[in-house]
Amino acid sequence: MGSNTKPIILTITFKKSNGNPIYMKNDGERFEFPQTFKFNSDDNYTMELAFKPPVNVTAMRVHHSNDLNIKETHRDHAAVRYQTQWSTESVPVTKKNLRDMIGLTVTIDGNLSLHTLIQCKFYPKGETKHSEWGNRLNVLEYDITPTSDDIVVNKTTIR
Repeated sequence: MGSNTKPIILTITFKKSNGNPIYMKNDGERFEFPQTFKFNSDDNYTMELAFKPPVNVTAMRVHHSNDLNIKETHRDHAAVRYQTQWSTESVPVTKKNLRDMIGLTVTIDGNLSLHTLIQCKFYPKGETKHSEWGNRLNVLEYDITPTSDDIVVNKTTIR
């Protein structure tokens, strides 16, 4: 794929351990990014990644995790879906008026990696008053283009 310059659409969804979606809030210009994604510390999240057209995901990391165990759940000529579990165990609660940046790295076809940051706030385990307030995050979508040695993000859409 190293010479492929055709765009790829990557969509990512997050689900809490109870199956509910995560929430986000618009912070305007107070922080580095205008949106903050809300997570609970010491919880588990299911992440689903979908690629159109299909690519082979060889590794994935979130935050400072080791490579996550990623499983292909569907493939056809038009798209492929993967699923993984991400634990926020031992991730500290974010202090008031601050935000955390977590890195997301997805490696495709063995050697090309997408590196992106997501602005987050971590709430205590089980807290829902604030962590489930705001707008539901339905999907995080990246329009990406693989180059000979990198993956370029052309556009990011949050729905």
